[in-house]
Amino acid sequence: MILNFRDRFADAVRTGAKTQTIRRAKDGSDGPRIGAAVHLYAGIRTPKQRKLGTGVVSRVRAVTISKRGEVKLVEWIRGVYGLPFSGRLIEWEVNW
Repeated sequence: MILNFRDRFADAVRTGAKTQTIRRAKDGSDGPRIGAAVHLYAGIRTPKQRKLGTGVVSRVRAVTISKRGEVKLVEWIRGVYGLPFSGRLIEWEVNW
């Protein structure tokens, strides 16, 4: 599995401070499997593409986000995906 991160998250992913992400569930997909390799990047498909590290998926949980919850997270999800949002929280262990 390949995960691409915005520049604002890249350093936290690279150092291992950020080891989870919320992604929209794809139709017909069961999502990543626990134990699967995850390749972490920033700037995919741009001249500034860089690999931040690798890891192993350790946990996957379904999430639904509506207007309730942590204000910063809800506003960010609203701006990126719209509300209500259904997706997955993907967690990984760093595997340098």
